[in-house]
Amino acid sequence: MLVKGGVEGCVRYHVNSFSCYIYAMCRILGVVQQKPDGTELVTELSAFRALADCGCVPVGTPRGHRDGWGAVGYTDGKIIFSKRRVEDAYRDPQYPSAIVRLAREKPQIVLVHFRKASIGGKSIPNTHPFTARGYSFCHNGSIFETKRKRIALTAATERLIKGMTDSERFFLYLLERLSPAAPAATVRKTFIAAIRIVRKNFDYTAMNMLLTNGKTLWAVREVNTYNREVRQKKLLGYYTLFSGTDTRGGQTLVCSETLAIPAMRWKPIANHRIVEVDLRSTLAFTHRL
Repeated sequence: MLVKGGVEGCVRYHVNSFSCYIYAMCRILGVVQQKPDGTELVTELSAFRALADCGCVPVGTPRGHRDGWGAVGYTDGKIIFSKRRVEDAYRDPQYPSAIVRLAREKPQIVLVHFRKASIGGKSIPNTHPFTARGYSFCHNGSIFETKRKRIALTAATERLIKGMTDSERFFLYLLERLSPAAPAATVRKTFIAAIRIVRKNFDYTAMNMLLTNGKTLWAVREVNTYNREVRQKKLLGYYTLFSGTDTRGGQTLVCSETLAIPAMRWKPIANHRIVEVDLRSTLAFTHRL
């Protein structure tokens, strides 16, 4: 249970014995809007920016998610904006101008990620979202590979790797099994199958993920309650994901934390769930993993 209390600049929460400023971890945000509104999008991405500074982190971990940020926008299934930076989004002077440029394009689907590095150093190749073959992907959590046991990729796919993150390897593993024109149901089933493979064969903290092809957004909350760190620090309340619906209709958000946006109603996404948001309806349909 989360118990709210006051702290200057943030909202303070206590999750059993785990305490944090719960605005962020690696923060992820997905936006789906039928009738793109540039002003609303700037408001939403500005609210999200604060999460890069007031980050939910385990006790003893430095505050903030300052290891890079990225954003990608789609219209009619095509990428019309993409930017990645290694700077802290909260302090980067390019962030406000970038979201204004993105908003002017009036994208229908947007992904944004603020990184707190766990696997792979601070660099552009390790910065999310990752984009390839018309898909974009971002991840919060860690999949623990070893030299002897890694996510299996073909030799051709191995040559495509640009960074050092577990997240990029998972994304490429998924793309090996998807075509750019795959229908939504096929993408969902393939995504679920890939998650189950990792769940069966690897240790991990969480696979909180966003995936889009520009027509549909898939959001996964998969927290490993058998992982020692997750159990000891009670991090089920740390790896959260929420879906928000605009009461006026036509827009759905998925975010690591709720954002103070007028007319947006939020509800938590349960663990071991995948949420599918189709651009045609912006309705969120939930499936068990």
